[in-house]
Amino acid sequence: MPNFPTRATELNSEWLTKVLRKSGVLDHGKVSGFTLDSVAEPGQTADLCRILLTYEGKADGAPASLVAKFPAAFAAARALAVQYDSYRNEVRFYQVFARDRELPIPRAYAAELDEQDGDFVLLLEDLSSARIGSLFRSSVTDVRTGLSQLARIHAEFWNDPVLDQHSFIRKRDDAPWNAMLNGVMAQIIPAAQGMYADQFSPSSLLAMETGLRVWDDVLTYSPDAMTLVHVDAHPKQMFFPTDALPRFALFDWQQPAKNLGANDVARLLVTGLSIEDRRAHEQELVAGYFAELCRLGVTGLTPERLWMQIKLANVFNFYINVIASLQTDVQILAAMAEAEGADWRVAMLGKVGAATDDWRVGEVLEAYAKEARASRAG
Repeated sequence: MPNFPTRATELNSEWLTKVLRKSGVLDHGKVSGFTLDSVAEPGQTADLCRILLTYEGKADGAPASLVAKFPAAFAAARALAVQYDSYRNEVRFYQVFARDRELPIPRAYAAELDEQDGDFVLLLEDLSSARIGSLFRSSVTDVRTGLSQLARIHAEFWNDPVLDQHSFIRKRDDAPWNAMLNGVMAQIIPAAQGMYADQFSPSSLLAMETGLRVWDDVLTYSPDAMTLVHVDAHPKQMFFPTDALPRFALFDWQQPAKNLGANDVARLLVTGLSIEDRRAHEQELVAGYFAELCRLGVTGLTPERLWMQIKLANVFNFYINVIASLQTDVQILAAMAEAEGADWRVAMLGKVGAATDDWRVGEVLEAYAKEARASRAG
C-alpha cells in the first residue's frame, strides 16, 4: 500500500505539511486545511486538482495553492498510460532532473511512485496565474518564447551522458520501441489516405511512405549530438509569462527522450503556428533558436544541419497527430477548435501535411538514408 495519496480524496493536511516542510518552503507553520478545485480537460491521461491551502502559524513563502496529479480514474486512460510508462517517466523525471537543475518547468514539491501498480502523486507548483498556450491559435511571439526556452533545456543536456544512465529516458535506438512505432505507422498511413485525404496531398503521404521504407536507416544512424527532448512540445504544454506571474514552464513530461533537439523545434513550429505564419516566420524563428543554442555554449551544429533535422522530425508530427485524431473523440476536438475559431482538421492534420510538402520531407528522408547507408559501407 503506497504511503502517499493516490487520489484527491486521500489528501490530508498532515501529508501536505510533511512534503512542504521537506521541500523547504514551510519551516514552522502547518497546513490547517484545504479545498479542492477540479482541473479537467478532455483527453487527459491523469487526474488533476488544484489545492487551495490555509495555514496555521508562520507560513511565509509557503504556496497558497498547488496542483496535484494522480493516475486517471478512467480505467482505459490509466491502462494506456501504464503501458507507455507515462506515469513512471514523469515521476522519475521530476525526481532526477527537477531538483538539481534550473529548468523552465514547474517546481515539484512531491514526486512519489509505486512501481508495482503504477500509483503515483505529483505535487506541483500552481502556475494558473501564467497563461497556458493554445493548441489551435498561437502567436509568433509565443512560439519564439517557447523556442528560446527549449534552447535552454537542450543546451543544458547537450551530449550529456546522464541521459544514458536512466531507463525513463527513451533512447533513439530503442529497437523494440521503434519496431512498435513502425508497425503503427504502417497502419495509420492508409487511415490518413482514406479519412483525411483532404488534409494531405498525395506527395505528403508518399513522403510518409518513404519514411516507413527508410525507418531503420534513419533511426539507427546517430551522427549528431543528442539532448533531452520533451517529444510533444506544443503550446498547450506551455505556460507563458503574464504580469501576475512572469514565468515560462514546459510541463507534462511523460515521454522524455534522448534525441535530436530539432524534434521539439519541429513540433512547436508546426503545431504552434498557422500554415501562413510558419511560412512567413520559420526562418527567423529557427535562426533565433540556433543563436540561443550558440549563446549557451553549444558547438558543432550548423544552421543547415539543424534544418535537415527539423524536416526529418516532421515525420513524427504526422505520427503523433494522426494517432491523436484517430484515438480522440473528434466532437471534443471540433468543439475545442471552434471555441478558438479554428478548424481541428487543419490544426491537427493540414498543418503537418503543408509542412511535409513545403520542406520536401520525402527528399530529405532519402538523402539522410543514403548518408546513413554510406556511413555503414565506409
